Amino acid sequence: MEFALVNLGDNLPVLSTGAPISDAQKHANLLEQAVVAEAAGFDVFMLGEHHFNYFMISTPFAVLSAIAQHTRTLRLGTGVTLLPTRDPLLVAEEVATLDVLSDGRAEIGVGRGIHQGIYAAMGRPVEQASDILEEGMALLARLLSEQDVSWSGQWRPPIEGITIRPRPVQQRIPLWSGSTSALELCAGLGLPCMWVATVYPYQKLAPVAANFRDAWAAAGHSEGEYQLGIGAHCHVGATSQAARESFRPHFGAYFEASANIEKSNLKRRVQPTARDMSLFDDVPFCGSAAEVVDRIAAARDLLGLTRMALVIDLGGMSQGQVLDQIGMLGEEVLPAFAD
Repeated sequence: MEFALVNLGDNLPVLSTGAPISDAQKHANLLEQAVVAEAAGFDVFMLGEHHFNYFMISTPFAVLSAIAQHTRTLRLGTGVTLLPTRDPLLVAEEVATLDVLSDGRAEIGVGRGIHQGIYAAMGRPVEQASDILEEGMALLARLLSEQDVSWSGQWRPPIEGITIRPRPVQQRIPLWSGSTSALELCAGLGLPCMWVATVYPYQKLAPVAANFRDAWAAAGHSEGEYQLGIGAHCHVGATSQAARESFRPHFGAYFEASANIEKSNLKRRVQPTARDMSLFDDVPFCGSAAEVVDRIAAARDLLGLTRMALVIDLGGMSQGQVLDQIGMLGEEVLPAFAD
């Protein structure tokens, strides 16, 4: 099973000191995290895409292209590219450029996103995001693997005989979907899926994963060829109690800030309630290294996972804390899953 380190660009003040981190410093931190993650044994480094809020990564392919110059083996991709708000043709050129600069290590994950401000800003109907996403995925897959592409659809003008440049190094750049609504499309096209398990227990994805594997087989693909992953929060401590005590305040700060994005139209500040914070109990991979290993193995076996994507930098963690977490995962968790 592959391991990915995911950073969504959460940029709150350092919780222990109250000191803010400039966006410039936070971007520099991402580069350092990727270098350390490669040395620790991670297979993939992934970035999110957000706009107009405290998440500060808006152009992940630019950041990943910089990281490519300081790494050698780490695959580089997006946890989510907000394809319904973007032109698939330009996205294809961006990911192809990353593939060239990284010598064939590029990936892309696409989805609808959960923060809706970008849809209004880009003049896209959020209520039709799923339809736009599926149309864009089908076009993007062709643009990344074919030349002289001709196509027509509903959400962008037709194209005739288009070949994107630069040409990718990889013959087939991995295109991951983060949308359960696109499950059958992904299976039909032979694309991998990665779903978020940060606001509900990953066990709820069991029927979705089973449906994906059934659709994969029905499309005529070999069972051993599918790729399936989840993204989830993770925090490791010397003991399970220590891990929870350390992570709880960061999770609370993260939850409050994220909730305020969704409630911004109400012009009020949201405080996490006891019910909201019960989500902390559903953080699947928080505990001692041994407990985290056991929980990851259980998730792998239940869902048939081929990739585990871990989010550790959130809620005002210092860079030192994040790097320590990467080191602990590399020393005490990842080796348990080595082939």
